[in-house]
Parts: sequence; structure tokens; C-alpha cells
Amino acid sequence: MRNDTNNKYWRRHVDQDLQPYVCLYRRCTNSLFAHKSDWSKHMATAHSQEWPSKAHSMTWYCDLGHAETAVFDNETDWRKHMRKLSLHPGRSKPPTDAQLDALSAGKQKLARRDPYVCLFCEEKPQRIAILGDRGNSTDMASILVDHIAEHVKSLSFLSLPGLEGAAAEDDARSTNIENTSRKRCRNPGSPPQPASGVEFVEDISLTFDDDDGKAGSQVNKKLAQLDQIDHESNLADRLCDAMESYFDGEKKTKSWLPREALLDICQRSDIFDKLKKTFSLSDAQRYCDYVCGDSFKDAQTGRSAHKIFAILVLIKELEKLGRFVNSGYCDDNLPFTWDDDILQPLNPNQYNEHQSVFKKGEKSFMQSFHAKQWQIHVPFIYRKDNQALEYQLHPETIMPWKSRTPVTKHGGFAKVYMVDIHPGHHAFDGYNKFALKVLRPTDQRADLEGFQRELYALRRTTPGPHVIELLATFKRGGELSFLFPWADEGNLAEIMLKRPPELLGSGSDASRVLTRWLTEQCAGIAEGLHGIHDTQPQIRHDDELDKAEWKDNFGIHGDVKPENILMFKSKGKGKGTSLGELTLSDFGLSRFHSKDSRSNQPGGGIMSLTYASPEQNTYGQFHVSRRSDVWALGCVFSMLLTWAIRGPDALTAYHNARHDEKEPGLSERWHQDTFYGLNVAVNGERTIPDGFFLKKAVIDCIDENKNAISGPDRNSNFLIEFLDFIRDRMLKINFAERARSEEVCRFFDQHTRECGSADYSITLPTLTGSL
Repeated sequence: MRNDTNNKYWRRHVDQDLQPYVCLYRRCTNSLFAHKSDWSKHMATAHSQEWPSKAHSMTWYCDLGHAETAVFDNETDWRKHMRKLSLHPGRSKPPTDAQLDALSAGKQKLARRDPYVCLFCEEKPQRIAILGDRGNSTDMASILVDHIAEHVKSLSFLSLPGLEGAAAEDDARSTNIENTSRKRCRNPGSPPQPASGVEFVEDISLTFDDDDGKAGSQVNKKLAQLDQIDHESNLADRLCDAMESYFDGEKKTKSWLPREALLDICQRSDIFDKLKKTFSLSDAQRYCDYVCGDSFKDAQTGRSAHKIFAILVLIKELEKLGRFVNSGYCDDNLPFTWDDDILQPLNPNQYNEHQSVFKKGEKSFMQSFHAKQWQIHVPFIYRKDNQALEYQLHPETIMPWKSRTPVTKHGGFAKVYMVDIHPGHHAFDGYNKFALKVLRPTDQRADLEGFQRELYALRRTTPGPHVIELLATFKRGGELSFLFPWADEGNLAEIMLKRPPELLGSGSDASRVLTRWLTEQCAGIAEGLHGIHDTQPQIRHDDELDKAEWKDNFGIHGDVKPENILMFKSKGKGKGTSLGELTLSDFGLSRFHSKDSRSNQPGGGIMSLTYASPEQNTYGQFHVSRRSDVWALGCVFSMLLTWAIRGPDALTAYHNARHDEKEPGLSERWHQDTFYGLNVAVNGERTIPDGFFLKKAVIDCIDENKNAISGPDRNSNFLIEFLDFIRDRMLKINFAERARSEEVCRFFDQHTRECGSADYSITLPTLTGSL
């Protein structure tokens, strides 16, 4: 460079080599242009004739929990808003960057400006303002483009410190190499690009002629090789390279293309460059508009054709794109499935219901399209209006899992997997891993009935922090499954295998913290169960559900046990405790019924006999009510308090004592782990209450727990009162006299404030080392 910035050489260098005309679309690969005419042509062909009103007119919005939609002019402000928990009370933690990235494209809308207003100064150029209504639209559009070009040119000089701005130049062509510049100027995070020229010239000693700095012959030779690179021909390779696979256990599955990679690779400029190699310029522009849609939102909602374009590129059938354009097929018509011997869209719309883009003689084309579409058309999973959606999927659908790992411990009706969903294919705030519950295939009709029953129960249950949150359901061919958050800490049965100090440590404050946690979590589980027993839910998203069924507001869980109470990491609502939150789950045996039939439901269904109430284990003589759940919850609470007060060894002894207790009239070899005993000696009849009794092992364990925490003065405290309530109100043999769930909730309401005070403490032997 010459030091004198005022001489003619420097001025010529700036005018010719700066390439000041920059494409105004952020992700466009054709970034820099040597003169205005090429720039304006590019803007019109690659980004439509209406680019002056569309460019940088995108807005972001939030419609989550607001009376009126909040609108933002830029993504930065939108992201700040989305992270504010105070504005989104339903959230427990701010969304991650990956979740905001996935959500951003779906929360955009195009807010077009006046067609003759400059996007820089936000005013009409003076020449257009003077013309007013008398102006010719073509002339005014040309004036606006020239006006914007002046802004673009002037702004380019800001990159040269100390140089005064200059007006738009006179279209003198730069001697710089445009292909190298535009390929170097991809935005950070864009996919890898073909060689920019550096790979060819980095080891070359550059030589210049003395007069004008023209590159020497050695460089020109290498740049000639660069010109032979066909960027568009690599589009299929870039799509293939961006595909991912997931491991189903140890087995690698089919590869698939994430949505964000599809949109990043298939940008408007790339699409147009590819199309103009196959079609005329006018058709290329029309097809490009069809593929890209009007906005990013179209790409997210399926009203564009990025997926169809990618499929045709990958199977080398792009010349058939015109059929899809003329028939009006978009991505939301995917997938195409076999109808006799021809492919038809699974989701036709009113515009293309009777049209086909395939011909019966094109067997190879149809087979290639059908096979490839599954790698491109992969579900995006989200909830609508805070309600889980039901995804009806083709058997060949590839799910967006990064991994799917079988869980060794699972129930008899279903198998559970821990799945890691690609962050670009879900919109669930605060979750990294998920539990996929897949129903075991038995009888197809019975499977569907069980699936619908569990789904109905989950939708009917009043939502809350202590009831499992349904995220989505899938019907994938004959496979039926539910998607839930993954319980980081396991279930309550697993938690109770550990010693309390392993979770809390020991110390003067440990007993107070654990007592407080027990109170909050038991109260939460009781409240969650009451929400099943007497629910008045919001209107749920289920178009197929018979609205008359919503009168059935009274439910029975049917399988309350430690394995069905999950532990999630604390979401900040535990008032300072580092322990997690207990959540009631597994609604496979749940049933809902109306007020007239809410009690005396027939017994049946496979459940754990350990936690079954006396009326549930009478071989059909008696019936099941909501109070059967209260019995089971009383059993669980007695175990939880035994563990908290005296540790896992005492819990094991509690189990053994129940199992080994002899029941009158039964064989010495007859043993079962239940909380009640059967007295068959009473007239040989199983009658309630005479034919049943609360096992002595249960009564003794409760008394031992009370003695361990009563202190030297034998004073009562909350946990002693809780143990008495379990024995006297929840484990009542006569179900007609047993507490309802609402009474259990009232008990906690009366004591929660007392246990929540800072100075309230009960000494727990398992934490003080006295046991």
C-alpha cells in the first residue's frame, strides 16, 4: 500500500478493489460485488423484486403467557425477553441457547415496510416524495435501489479509518477476484465452503507489475483452477455430509438430516444458483420463490419446499421440480406413501387433492423419492398451547433421536428408553434428556385401548409440579409411545436404597432440611393424587376426544408405589433444599369416571399386590374406589418415613417383617408382602373389616419410628402426628372409614407452615449418627 491517501493511486485502489456493494441478506453466499449493476441484479434475482420492502424487516414475537403478543424488532431483544423468568411464570429456568436457536425461526414474522421507504434512513427518498402518486412504479423502484446503493457504498468506507466517504461509483469494474471474496465472506457458523483460493495460493510468492499491482501469472494460473470448482454441484455432498445418525443401544440407525442443517445449506442464493443450471432464469426465479416461501416462518410450518428440493437434489431428479410447483405441493404434504402402485401425499390439501406428480411408469423415480424422503422429513416435537400433541407417524419415520438407550428396569406393560433428542428438533424448555415409554406389543386392540386410557388419564389430570408432565405421544405404525421428561435422580425406590446422609450429609441443619423436604414432597404428592381424584382440567388439545367424556371428573390412579414416584432435580421451588422433587407418574392403570360411578369400580388390572388395599385383593368380591389410592399412598408414606428416620436397613427389616408375618388360618409356608393380613378363620369369608387386619409389623414399625424421634420428654411433633395419621386415617381397613385424598391434603395444609419456620427442627437418628 502507498502511504499517501490523497494520491490518485490510492483513490483508484479504493474505487476498484474495495468491492463496496454488499448483499443485505445475512446468510447469502454471494456477499460482495464489484459494481452496482451486478449488486442490484443479484438482489432482484436471488431475493425477489420486492427485496427493498422485505430485507431486514423481520420481527420476533413471544406469545407465551401474554395477554397481547410481545413483538421485537431484533433477535437480541427477543432473546433477552425469553430469558426473563418474571415474564414467564410457568417456567422454572431460562431456556438454553440451543433451545432459543430452535425456537427463533418459529417465532419470526415478516413485517413489510412501505415499498418506497429506505431500509437505512426509514424515509422515502426526496425524489420519490416529490413524485408522490404521479410517479411510475418502475421508476420509483429504480430510484429507491440507487438511494439504498449510496448507503451501502458509504457504509463500506467505514472499514477504512481516516478515509472520507464517497458517493456511489460509476460501475467501474474491480480487478479483484469476486469468486474468492464471496466464498470467504460466509457468516460464522455457516457450513464448510469449497476452497476460497487460499488453498491454492498460500505457498506462492506473489509478484506484481510495477505499474498497477496486477497479480502475476502464477496467481492467475491457480485462480483459473479455482474457477473450475462448481459450488452448486457440491450441494448434494454438503447435504450428505450434514446428516446424522443415532445409536439405538449399540446399533447405528439410518442417517437423517437435521432441520437447521437443511435450512443452512439450502439458502435462497444456493437454491437459485442450482436451479439456474437446470431451468431458464424466469423458471429458476419462480421455482426459487416456491422452494423458499415468503418467510422463515414458512420454512418452519411446512409452507415452503426446502425438503422436496433437497430430496430431488439427492436423488438427482431436480428437473422434475416443476411438477411439484405446478401441483402446489409443499413440505407439509410429506410424506408420500404408496397408493396401489403410485405415490400419493399422506397429507393432501384442497389445492392438490386430485393431482399427482408421479407417473405409473416412473417406478425408479418413485422408489428413490419414497426411500430418500424419510431421511429429510424428520419430526419437530413441540407442544401447542402448552398441551402435548399426538403425532401420527408412518412406520418408516426416522425419529430425531441422537441416542436411545434401553432402561433395564421397566414395567410389564411397557419398555422405557432414555432418549437424547437433537436440540434443533424439539422446543421443550429446560430438558436435556427424555423418557420414551413404548407399550409392549400384545393384542393390537388391547394395546390401543390401554394407550388411549393412559393418554386420557394424563390429559385429565390437573397439571402441577408433582404430577408427571406429558410432552408428546407417538403412533408410529403399530408402535404406541409416550414422551416424558427424564427423571435425573431415579425413582423413590432407588432413592430409599441410599442412606439419607449420602443425599444431605450430616450436621446440625441436616435434620431440619430433611424434615422440611419430607413435608413439602409428601404434601405435593398428596395434592397431585387429589388432582386425579377430583379434577376440573382445562380444555385439552385433542380433536378426536369426545367432548361428552369431559364430564368424567373423578379418577383412580390404580398403581401408587415407590417405583412410580420419580425424583427430578430441584427446579428452585424447594425453598433451599438441594434434594429434588417427587413426581407421581405411570398412569397406565388409571381410569376416570363420572360422579354417579366414582366409587365401587370393579377390581382388576395387574398392579403391585404389596400396595393393594384389602378391597383390591378379594378376587372380585369387592370393588375399587379412590380410597384404594389413599391406602397405597399410606403404605408409601410409612416406608418413606421409616427410611428418613431410621435408614435403609430399617426399611429392609420392615419389608421382611411384613413378609414373614403369619396370617391366621393360612399355611406356615404362605407368605406375602402386604400391609394387611387375611383372617380366613372368620366364617371362612373375606369380609371387610372382619376378614382383614392391619399387620402387626406395620403397627410395630410405626411405633418404633415414633419412639426414635420422640425425644427424652416424649413430646409430640409433626412427624409423630404424621405417623399417627398414616396408621389411623390412611391405612384404615374399612374403606368407607378411610380418609379421602382431600383430607390428606388438609392435614398437610395445617402443618406445612409450622414445619416451614426457620427454627422448627426434629432430630432424625439416621442423620445424627445415633443409628
